[in-house]
Amino acid sequence: MGRRWGVAALVAVAWLVAPWSDGRAWAANWTVHAAAGSHGQAQSQVLTQPAPSAACQSSGTKVIVVSWTSASHTTYTVYQSTTTVGGTYSQVATGLTAGSWTSASLGNGNYWYKVSGAMGTNWLTGQSAATGETTIQSVGSKCVQP
Repeated sequence: MGRRWGVAALVAVAWLVAPWSDGRAWAANWTVHAAAGSHGQAQSQVLTQPAPSAACQSSGTKVIVVSWTSASHTTYTVYQSTTTVGGTYSQVATGLTAGSWTSASLGNGNYWYKVSGAMGTNWLTGQSAATGETTIQSVGSKCVQP
């Protein structure tokens, strides 16, 4: 019999509270205290992507493999420059989840690469430092690392 009274009491309380509740949870005001000696300032930290490496897939091909240290839950974008290490970089691959990317067969010239990472939609790294120069030569149609 005690159990029925407990259920009845619970139903009665729910019936009494329901007209005043809008469905939101109630909470007390939160107070955040700054640590002693702090100035109450927020600081941000720039996330940097370590420099990748670029290597010839093999000396007899015109393919370059760009590799970097990857982290879980992160997607990467690879950028390529064909002018100089400090030149303009164009996006050549995006949405990568592994720590490497392989180019298509490239034309003759010099190539440099940078990588940036994104974790979710709010955390982005800046572009990494550039790789060393990798050259595709017309003599013998091969890839070389100077």
